[in-house]
Amino acid sequence: MALRQRLPGQLPVVFAALLPILFIPTSVDAYILPRATLVFVFAPLLFGLGALSGGRLGELRLPALAVVGAAILAWALSPAPQLGLVGAYGRYESVLMRICYVGLFFGAAWLKGPHNKRTAGHSGTSPDTVVKGLLIGASIVALEAIYEAVTKSLPVPDGNLGQHNLLGILLGMALPLAVERGLKGWRWLPLVPILGLGLYASESRGGWLAALIGMIVLVLWLVPRRRLSLTLGTGLALIAVAAVIFAASPLHNLNNDPGTARLGVWRDSIGLIAARPLEGWGEEGFGLAFGHWQTQDWQPGSNFDRAHSVPLDLLASQGALGLGACFWFWVVLWRRLGRARSRSQAGLVAALAAYTAWGLVNFDWAPVTAIFWLLGGLAWEPPPPRSPGRLRLIPALTLVPLGAALIAFALLAQVADLAYYADQPRLAARLDPLQPKYHAAIGTYQELQRAADLHDPDPDTYVRLGQMESDPARAAADYRRALAIYPFDVSARRLLNRQASTGPAAR
Repeated sequence: MALRQRLPGQLPVVFAALLPILFIPTSVDAYILPRATLVFVFAPLLFGLGALSGGRLGELRLPALAVVGAAILAWALSPAPQLGLVGAYGRYESVLMRICYVGLFFGAAWLKGPHNKRTAGHSGTSPDTVVKGLLIGASIVALEAIYEAVTKSLPVPDGNLGQHNLLGILLGMALPLAVERGLKGWRWLPLVPILGLGLYASESRGGWLAALIGMIVLVLWLVPRRRLSLTLGTGLALIAVAAVIFAASPLHNLNNDPGTARLGVWRDSIGLIAARPLEGWGEEGFGLAFGHWQTQDWQPGSNFDRAHSVPLDLLASQGALGLGACFWFWVVLWRRLGRARSRSQAGLVAALAAYTAWGLVNFDWAPVTAIFWLLGGLAWEPPPPRSPGRLRLIPALTLVPLGAALIAFALLAQVADLAYYADQPRLAARLDPLQPKYHAAIGTYQELQRAADLHDPDPDTYVRLGQMESDPARAAADYRRALAIYPFDVSARRLLNRQASTGPAAR
């Protein structure tokens, strides 16, 4: 078979294998940005190829439009639309990223075989092959984490994902997939202990619990219906025992994190959500607004830019419209999966359940959230595609330029970070002019002001800007802006108090 026929079907496999392991050590953000770039590149490719081959949304048409529409509306009404478009440095959970998640879902669904073999001119993607690619990538990451644990090269192993909780949920999703593959062929069983040891090394309680829930769902999906009640009861008992162990043992304070900070952030988030309940604050808006409602310094020395719970984050960023749209989308999918209860999808369903449980106490982040949406697309069975000759011109005229623009946008952002690593922040700012991080890194008054105009979520930017102001009143305004983001910023509070003590001019 010609390469052009095989290539579209292999793209999801390449994406699933690369996303866990890709990092670029010659960039400042060596871990998150490369993976975010991968999402921005592959999402339009997968969606575009699937759409041009006749892919249809079927019963997910309205929920998908609602998810995309809610994200765009929240961004359009956001107090910081520039930041919501490019994403905060190190996070990149922008409106474009939200749309890319949906693109990955449908791209993976549409490129699946065998139906596309007859209509799209290519062989189609095998879900099993995508899972194998993901397991290979996850196993490499697990081996890295095991090495980091043995050598103590990091305080907490992260497997080159940049954050140990990302490692935990990646392996928490991969473990039931590996067990399910091992039940089909013994050659995949050796990956189970590797993934398990990597998961243990992650020291991620959320990842451990997610893996447990994923394994329980895997068993529920495989056992005969007559044993469902007994299996479900056993599973719930295991979850209860795990919760008691976490609460009553030293594990509750693992890594000096008893979870009280998360509870406090959840409580304080209620006021932020109530202020804009319908449309939210837009993507990346949480960190800019949370300081107005923060009651305690939940993590001394650091401001919060997420609510650390996917439902709360959706309410904060996209309001009730966004949460309702996402809920609608996934309920439709889960109902379809539950009615079919196909044994061939047991691993995919278990991985989706693991991430869903983890998301209740963590937030979306591209290195793992993109995998979640990709696996969701593999689990969904779309309606048969349109005949090859129909409706291709209009999608081509719209999808091709939009996809090309998104890919160019992502690649420029990555090149900008390479320039930043090479100590060329001015070049980085020219390549990615909407990213406030690079303007702040230049450090001049004009560039700090530009970063402030772009709603930099880093309170230090406003402290530095205030110190350069010649007008005491403007300096005080800058310090207040820093405190609006992080009300416990020591430098901003000290400088503002000093301004207040100099007389009426500072007021």
